[in-house]
Amino acid sequence: LLEIRQGWFDSIRSSLEVLTISSNNITESPGGLQLENLRVLDVSYNNFGYLQPDFLWNLRNLTKLWIEGIGISHIYDRSFEGLSSLRSVRMAHNSLRQLPRNLFATNPQLGFVDVSHNHLTELNLNTFNSSISSIYEIMADYNSISSLDSQIIDQAESLVYLLLSSNLCVNRNFYGVKNDRESVREELDTCFTNFGFIECFYFEFAENSYSCMMNIFNPTGR
Repeated sequence: LLEIRQGWFDSIRSSLEVLTISSNNITESPGGLQLENLRVLDVSYNNFGYLQPDFLWNLRNLTKLWIEGIGISHIYDRSFEGLSSLRSVRMAHNSLRQLPRNLFATNPQLGFVDVSHNHLTELNLNTFNSSISSIYEIMADYNSISSLDSQIIDQAESLVYLLLSSNLCVNRNFYGVKNDRESVREELDTCFTNFGFIECFYFEFAENSYSCMMNIFNPTGR
């Protein structure tokens, strides 16, 4: 399959709930799908290179979105606008260098975000804004993150998992168990101060406590 043409889904527009067109050779994302009852969309592992600004607009019943491995290095800040039912998004294995401000701001039910295996250098609260309160898992491993906004920890009330393994980081070896999120925030601030490399970084929050494992390789020996 090399392309998605306008009008292909017109006859089943009102009844189509799951659309999977992954692992093809589609080279351009279509504009304006207008599938009002679509709940699951998987276009992973195609060759889009970029997403049309209106590709996903107003898919108000969409709950799961998979756009892994589609060759994008940039994403429009309003790409997910109107996806009020979105709960899970996978954007791994792309070439994204940043996540724009307000990208998830209009997705109040969002719970799972996978941005692993990209080229991100930072992770900021302003990408999520109020939606951060519903998120329970963020996978951001295998990037180049050297800056993590500590407010993500402070305001992510539902957060259970935060994966940051194999990222650039700063400072000393850290591992252990703490009892409150303030301690997590303080340790994260400390961890991004001298050049190093996180081999394993895994947080698990449960009942207002967390466990953490992190091994840092520091090539400078500091």
